[in-house]
Formats: sequence, C-alpha cells, structure tokens
Amino acid sequence: MKFIFLSLIFFTVGAAAGDTKKHWWSLIPPEVHIHIIQLEDERNLNGDELTGMLKHSSPAVRGRAALAIGRIGDKRGTTPLIDALRKEENVGARGMAAFALGEIEDAGAANALLEVVNSSKESLVAQVFAVEALGKITSIQANAEKLGQSTLDAINQSLVKHLPAISGALSADQKLFSSLTIAALMRIRNPASVEPLARQLKSTDADLRAQAANALARLRQPIDSAVPALIEALNDGDADARANAARALGASKDARAVEPLIKLLGDKNDRVQVNAVRALAALNDRRAVDPLVALGENCSGRDQRRTRIAVPPACAMDRGGRSRGGDGAFRREGVFRGVGRRFAAWV
Repeated sequence: MKFIFLSLIFFTVGAAAGDTKKHWWSLIPPEVHIHIIQLEDERNLNGDELTGMLKHSSPAVRGRAALAIGRIGDKRGTTPLIDALRKEENVGARGMAAFALGEIEDAGAANALLEVVNSSKESLVAQVFAVEALGKITSIQANAEKLGQSTLDAINQSLVKHLPAISGALSADQKLFSSLTIAALMRIRNPASVEPLARQLKSTDADLRAQAANALARLRQPIDSAVPALIEALNDGDADARANAARALGASKDARAVEPLIKLLGDKNDRVQVNAVRALAALNDRRAVDPLVALGENCSGRDQRRTRIAVPPACAMDRGGRSRGGDGAFRREGVFRGVGRRFAAWV
C-alpha cells in the first residue's frame, strides 16, 4: 500500500515537472541526493541542514528531504514538516511532508494533518498521507492520552465523513483513499466507528467489504450493533469478506452468530472455514460442539476412506491458517487442537 502511494507522488510530481517518464528522485542533483541518503542512514538531521532542504528550490529535493526526516524519526523535524505541509505549493512535496509526519508519529502534528483532511481544496495525495499519518499517530496510547478524547473524536468524525457511499463505482484513487481511511479508523479504535464500518459491509466493492470486516474484527471495541450486518456478510460472494466477517463475529462474543457460523463450516474456501472454526471456539457455545466434532471426524483419513467425503479445507491447515500439505489428515497440532481443549468438558 505504501509503495502505491509513493508511486502516486512520483507520477504527480513528474507531471508537474513536465516529465512523467522520469522517476522523481532522478530530478535531484546526484551529489545532493547522496548527501540526503547519508544523513538518513546516519539518522542525523545535521543541525538545520536537512530541515533547511525543505525550502530548496527543487520540489524533488524538498520531497526527498521530507522523506528522510520522517525516516530518521527525530521529533525536532515535526515543526519544519508542519510548516512545509502548510506552505508547500508542490502537490508531491506536500504529500511527502504529510507522510513524514506519520513516520515520526508526533502527537503535535495531529491538528495540522486534520486541517489537510478537512480541506475541500486539498489534493488527494496530501489527504491520502494525512489520513494514514493520523491513523499512525492516534494508535499510540501515549499520543491518544496527550491529544484527549475530544480531539480523537474530531479526528474520527472527520475520517468517517471520507468513507465512500456504499453504492456506485469508485475510481482507483477513491478506492485507495477509502482503504486507507478504513485502516486509520481501525487504528484509532473509536466506538463511533462501528456503525459506519458496518455500513461498508454492503459496499459494492468487495475489497472494501473485506477491509471493513477486518477493521471490525480488530477494533477492540464492542461491536454489537454490527453483528446483524456481519452475519449477513457470511453469505458474501467474496471469500475474504466472509472470512473476515467470521473473525469479527468471533471477536464480538455474540451468541447470535453461533448458528450462522456453524453453517459456514461447510464453506469451500479454506480460510473461511478455518475462521469459522476459530470464531466458534471463541464464542464457546455448546451448540457448536457436535458440528465441530463432526468436522474433526471428517478430517481423519479413516473417516475419509469410509465416507468418501472430501477432506474439509480446515483439516489441512495449521494454527496460523496455512496449508500443512500432505493428505489433510486430522492431526493434534492442527486447528482443532485448541478447539478440542475448549470443548473437552462437553464432549
């Protein structure tokens, strides 16, 4: 994802410079570029030298200097980068300043980044990196405490406004922006994100549906209001959306999900089936015992030969959800090991 956005900057700046075929960095004088790389490798701002390059006559140099400052991670670079973000006229260099602020992860940059996100006149490049940066900054507990709940709520509310309508086609740029917004909301973990993310489960874009379900699974907040939409998402035509919805339902601890998840045990997609097993284990409901035991029995080579039932995909998966290879025979180290322990008292 990061590579995609950096590439977006390169092409934007190239277009502004009238040369879309050249890589942005090729526009930097070699001796200057080498020196920036040396300072970056040494993690050294070298006094005001590197931050001073944010005022260089070349936008490519300004952008490369911003990237170096971000990678160095020294918070003394925050104020110069904020100044660059607010005053820089070149689209690519301004976007790189926003990206660099996200790399430093300084709470002091949050308000400036929020201004970029809220501006109707701002370029997509700068807004994309500002959204990503806000997600990084607010995900750090110390920063969240420093910013305070009212600021966190304002950031979250602003990001929610940038979620796309669930109907209608999205351009490639809109989709990238939407994906990053969902990721930022996941990092912020604000309870007010639950319903907006749940609405994205009905998006016409399969990737966004899967990303919304993943965000709900990792939000670490009560997601009760999203459970009906997540249950419906178990029937999604996209396997990633179904798998992530199952994982989110496991995280919800909501008993309404048990029967729908049991039905998902027969899914033909291995990741979907494994996530259904784990979700049922997390829900710890007696109704799942017999279906899980039956699925475990189908994993045995003896049962496979006797019934001629195809081995369920979960049988061939390890605890990390990866294929173990071989004939898919049921093994104690497989995904059912933890489930077996969970239900041992009931079987």
